[in-house]
Amino acid sequence: MAYGFGYGYRLGKRTKAAALLSTAIILPFSDASPVYQVGSAQSSNLLALASYSRSGAKYELLANGSLLSCAADAPGLQAGEGYWSRASITNLNPYSNTTSDAGWSANNVTKTAGQSDPVTGTDAALVACGAGNSPHYLNSPSVTYAGSGTVFTVSRLVKPITGSTWYQMVLNGTPFGANAYANFNLTGSGSMGTIGANLLAAGIQVMANGWYRIWVRATLLANSTASTIVAFINSGTDARLAVITSTATCYQTGAQAVASTTVGPIIVTGASSAALAADGLTLNNVVNGTYDFIFTFDDDSTQTISGAVVTGGSYTLPVHPTVLNRPKVKRVQGTRTA
Repeated sequence: MAYGFGYGYRLGKRTKAAALLSTAIILPFSDASPVYQVGSAQSSNLLALASYSRSGAKYELLANGSLLSCAADAPGLQAGEGYWSRASITNLNPYSNTTSDAGWSANNVTKTAGQSDPVTGTDAALVACGAGNSPHYLNSPSVTYAGSGTVFTVSRLVKPITGSTWYQMVLNGTPFGANAYANFNLTGSGSMGTIGANLLAAGIQVMANGWYRIWVRATLLANSTASTIVAFINSGTDARLAVITSTATCYQTGAQAVASTTVGPIIVTGASSAALAADGLTLNNVVNGTYDFIFTFDDDSTQTISGAVVTGGSYTLPVHPTVLNRPKVKRVQGTRTA
């Protein structure tokens, strides 16, 4: 008689395969009522079988567009969704969510700080176009970029209120070249317009309550200090810092700049940058040996990591993007093979 994942019997005696598979690791992160297994131990409480550490607080985006607040040393784990396993990352943008700071400077717009913020709740900016025919935009506080050839991902939170739903993000100055900009249509599920030639990619994350997270990615061409602009535009084909007439209004907050190929979680900063350590989820009391792991992600794609050697009775889950293909893990299944 054979039993599914983990056990087999022959003539009433347990086989070698059964002995190995009894050390299975099953982490059903996305189950509504998960039961985790590490070897012969099971628990509905992940941290009864594992330890976790991560310096720095972060906010992860849930499927419904709301944010999961994760304090330092608290895993990004949401029943019914999964576990976020990320590499270390630093938001270089000071005063990310404090738009009352003078670094949030305006060009032919009025800025009224102290508005409701989807992250911290207190200091988003109401931004309204001024009169006349000119570029209309809000600058975030400047970032010092270093490491020529490094890829940076820069993002901002925007909520359209009235007028055109088209917005433009510009990596200002010289660090990323003259065409480091993209146009975003922030309505419904969002859509992209022109993406400048100096960008590697650009995209939109839809959040709850009418908010969007817009982002661009580019390679640093020269070390420099520069701000990021989010401008009002009238169409998806508008040129960089288009001269327009507009009466549109929006909310803005959440300036982020990270040296990473991923947009990452939201990290709130003060007067200086804020670093987030890698997610360190370590399974305890793992039987030493060689394991094959299958990681299932939020889009149901899978990634196999074969031949992982466990010593010292513990195994720390890998992170995105250094090893894992995606940050949000629905399930991990591990089998001891030797």
